[in-house]
Amino acid sequence: MKRLGFVLASGLAAAALAEPTVTVDSFVQLPSRLVKVAFTVSEAAIVTFDVETNGVSVGGANLQTVEGPVNRMAAAGSHSLRWWPADERWDRPANATSAWCPPRLDNARAVFRVWEAARPPRYLVIDLETKEFTYYDDAGAIPGGVTADRYKTDCLVLRLCPKTDCYKMGSANPWGTDHWIQGTRKPYHAVKFTRDFYLGVYEFTQGQYKKALDVAPDCQWGGGDLRFPVDGKNSSLGQNRLRGANTWPEGGHDAVTDDSILGRLRAKYGLAFDLPTEAQWEYACRGGREGCTLYNRDGFILSTKDENGNEDEEIKRCLDEIAVCYLNATAETGPCPVGTKAPNDWGFYDMLGNLQEWCLDYGPESNDFYQQCVDNPALAIDPVGTTTEAGTRIMRGGSYYQGFWNMTCTARSAPGATWTNESIGFRLAVELPGGEEGQ
Repeated sequence: MKRLGFVLASGLAAAALAEPTVTVDSFVQLPSRLVKVAFTVSEAAIVTFDVETNGVSVGGANLQTVEGPVNRMAAAGSHSLRWWPADERWDRPANATSAWCPPRLDNARAVFRVWEAARPPRYLVIDLETKEFTYYDDAGAIPGGVTADRYKTDCLVLRLCPKTDCYKMGSANPWGTDHWIQGTRKPYHAVKFTRDFYLGVYEFTQGQYKKALDVAPDCQWGGGDLRFPVDGKNSSLGQNRLRGANTWPEGGHDAVTDDSILGRLRAKYGLAFDLPTEAQWEYACRGGREGCTLYNRDGFILSTKDENGNEDEEIKRCLDEIAVCYLNATAETGPCPVGTKAPNDWGFYDMLGNLQEWCLDYGPESNDFYQQCVDNPALAIDPVGTTTEAGTRIMRGGSYYQGFWNMTCTARSAPGATWTNESIGFRLAVELPGGEEGQ
């Protein structure tokens, strides 16, 4: 199967020929508190930047004023940057004398890291208006913080999911099919990914849609609040409209038509955007955990009642913290702006509840393919799902009005590929080339 590679907007090669390095040539703080840094990059690479004082990072909130070729792809050669420390405590006091100067950084040093393009940092931020790509190794380094509204409307934030030799997919419930839907989530089986992939930290929002596609989406929810996820009002978000062709897995990632939503995003930003596979979605939802049901709670939740039939308030509290669902929303109130609830261990928001999310895989909503992966482990390497049920597609994550049984990492449903309603959304994925060690 042919696969689209990870395309950088800069057009540079996907991997450097030699291990890139950065040399700090000078670090100077002027009396005005302006910091100037000169540095040299040995080979074209992604360069990330931080400043440490007394061995402690100043943090992403203080690095919003950096000017220069950092946190992005930099060409080989000499470069310079300018930085004004953004600390309100350094503002000039009202009663300061003419001799007052801002305090200097104590024991400060520039900290650079370099990354080959095929092994990028953990976070990729795309400015949807300028088409600028910036990279950060930690969510805390993203200027202003990943929860700032601009990252829900004007920018797209994607988080890297590292390739793995084995993660466990499906329900590990040892008690069988205590609830009828559990049978569609078994058997628990090993999956291998040979490629890293990026996945959207948030469900794709109305603001991102408007900024990227230059037209406002037709949505049921939000009343003009661009932080709300795009939903499928008036049949506007069927999986066929997203990709423009119902040819996964036969056509691979290439089978996206130019006039589809994903096709238009690809053309504008130079990245091979697609939906995640079902296996990729669940891997990201689990956030590195095995055996979990809620993504921040290990174990199995088949009911919100305890063994005596009483409501288990701890389980309900846990679910209320992470999911917009039947505990805190209704079919009339609908979803919330993205990022309203707590993220999982990998920093993904709203993977449980809010809106159900399209995946690439064919249905049906049965465990046939799961069993095939057990019987033939080769199918569980970068799994693409069954090839025999072209009429349906998998959705994951549950929605705002659904019960606890759909608020788990393993919950699945399988409507037709053209079916949609206002409880359906999506998030973007980008698969990287294989053969490189993940982060």
